[in-house]
Amino acid sequence: MASPTTSTEPSKATRTNSKDAKPVSKSDSVTKLLALAKGATVANLTDATGWQPHSVRALLSGLRKKGVVLIREARKSGENCYRIAAAQPKEEAGQASAAHTLFPSTAFPASATDIEAAQR
Repeated sequence: MASPTTSTEPSKATRTNSKDAKPVSKSDSVTKLLALAKGATVANLTDATGWQPHSVRALLSGLRKKGVVLIREARKSGENCYRIAAAQPKEEAGQASAAHTLFPSTAFPASATDIEAAQR
């Protein structure tokens, strides 16, 4: 029985331009796409990584657990677009939590304390 053939060429997400540079991980590629002003859809992220949609959603959940604030917006096509919220100065950080409670469908809380505050 023949053994399956495997490619020795790295995937798109792990290629680098320099031999000395560290390879770019797929999760880093997803983070860069999410940092774009227009964000990215799950379809964009699956194309960039080669992952299944449930794996992409698991990474998004993991980013939220790490404290990354993700904003979900509906595009005209009906697809949900995800992007990382811009960093805010520390004085405004408390106000950001209040915004999450006002618009829970568009922004995900960054921590369990934000969820508890939203339930009060």
